[in-house]
Amino acid sequence: MEYVKHNCPKCNGELQVPVNLENCICMYCGEAIQLDVKKKVDLTGVPVQKVEANYRESLADIPQLLGDMEQMLPRFAINKYSDCFYEYERKCTPLLLPAEQYASLSEENCRQVAEELAGFLVNWITEGLATKSNKKKTPKSTQIDQYRFFFTVYLVPMVRHLNYEISEPFADALIAAWIRAYPKYPFQKSEFDRLLAGFRRKAFGFCFITTAVCDTLQKEDDCYELMAFRHFRDTYMLEKPEGRELVEEYYRVAPVIVTSINMEPQAGQTYQGIWTQYLQPCLKAIEEKNYCACEEQYTRMVEELKEKYYCLNI
Repeated sequence: MEYVKHNCPKCNGELQVPVNLENCICMYCGEAIQLDVKKKVDLTGVPVQKVEANYRESLADIPQLLGDMEQMLPRFAINKYSDCFYEYERKCTPLLLPAEQYASLSEENCRQVAEELAGFLVNWITEGLATKSNKKKTPKSTQIDQYRFFFTVYLVPMVRHLNYEISEPFADALIAAWIRAYPKYPFQKSEFDRLLAGFRRKAFGFCFITTAVCDTLQKEDDCYELMAFRHFRDTYMLEKPEGRELVEEYYRVAPVIVTSINMEPQAGQTYQGIWTQYLQPCLKAIEEKNYCACEEQYTRMVEELKEKYYCLNI
């Protein structure tokens, strides 16, 4: 029997399930999961020429895959991302269906369509950056970073979540085309389930950046360091109004910061640097019960990381 890998959207546990199974129960947390089964298109009786013509006509609509990017990027947040993603997927499905139909005719078609779609979309972005007026005076580097972030949290996960024949080839071709055009702004293939699971982790919030660092350092979710930071959050930060405001700010910016870092090929080195520069001094301050110093250090860390990695100021 053939098996495929899925990740539980609640606990992020890795599951190996039969390829055609539509529903299962997570063996780790007991969550009922609806699985994505690869969708097949029925072209019985449809002339090949018609399928190709529909695909060629659909290319003009491919830029619509970028959706309402300016409205969607701020919705990459704990209580908004899931609804925004599914709404985006519903809008994009008919845009990609003609490409999927043509790609499903042969492996060669699939490869060709993936490369054409990727090249068309990246070229459209490049031409737009060079010609469109920039009323907000946003630096070009920031605009490129915003497109990259949109690809990471919406476009690529959406394409893969559709689970079409074209999904993985298109995602791979899109990343390759993007890196050729913007080698200083690389990103890696992402999954909706993993991104959503990150929001649902019990450690999310004040310790979100700390959790990402500890994951890199191969520390368990109940390790001493994370427990110390969570205790500090719950017994010091959340007991005062200004502390609650800071925690809410972390809720807003931390997932963007972590996702942006994870796009980097050297993300592990970045997290190691965050641990050495910021979190070790924070932990030492907690151990010495110097909570004010910990708050100042952690706040400085978030502000400096926000300055470097938070790209959603649109």
